[in-house]
Amino acid sequence: MSLTILLRIGTLLFLSVKLLTDASFPLTIQGFTGSNFSYTQTETTLVAVLMLLMAFTDMAPLLESNVKYFKSISRTRLVFFVAIHIVSSSRIIPGLSGDLISYYAILEEVFNASIITEFIST
Repeated sequence: MSLTILLRIGTLLFLSVKLLTDASFPLTIQGFTGSNFSYTQTETTLVAVLMLLMAFTDMAPLLESNVKYFKSISRTRLVFFVAIHIVSSSRIIPGLSGDLISYYAILEEVFNASIITEFIST
């Protein structure tokens, strides 16, 4: 089993559970990023459910030791999150111009680049 994939799944599960159970967690994140954008409970719940879905979609291939899945999806995710990071940092689209989006994109870039380098030798 890949430690990087387990770490990604654990991070997604932690964030989603924290967003669902702790009402002050979005405010903590907002204070950390210095953003003045406020999140509604519905938006927070939607993000948490999407994070849970991403964690569970990685869990099944991991349990089956499906290396081909991670070899292909990690490259796609890396390109996607690099594009999101560029758009977020350049503030081209106002809805994607938050620091929180940029930080999460960087986190996903690191996870997916680590997964790619881990599976290069296999």
